[in-house]
Amino acid sequence: MGTSWCSERGVSFLSFSMALRRVKAAEVRVGNVMVGEVLLAAGGGEVDNMESLAVYTAKDGETRIVIGSDNNFNDWQRSLLLEFALPQ
Repeated sequence: MGTSWCSERGVSFLSFSMALRRVKAAEVRVGNVMVGEVLLAAGGGEVDNMESLAVYTAKDGETRIVIGSDNNFNDWQRSLLLEFALPQ
């Protein structure tokens, strides 16, 4: 069995927030509240409205996580593409 990845996002009056959770397959079952493990949490000027998520295995076997946002054609938002390597 594999892993589920959950991208959480929030917005307050002047900033965005986001978190990335890894949920083990054993937690995914009827009636269970899935908590998972928070791998990354950020807010304020560090992130924008992060709304895309991709997880892949690189050629060297390392797990990579890519998170992205777009500016929605607004001057006050940014388009960001962030990539992280997951420690073994």
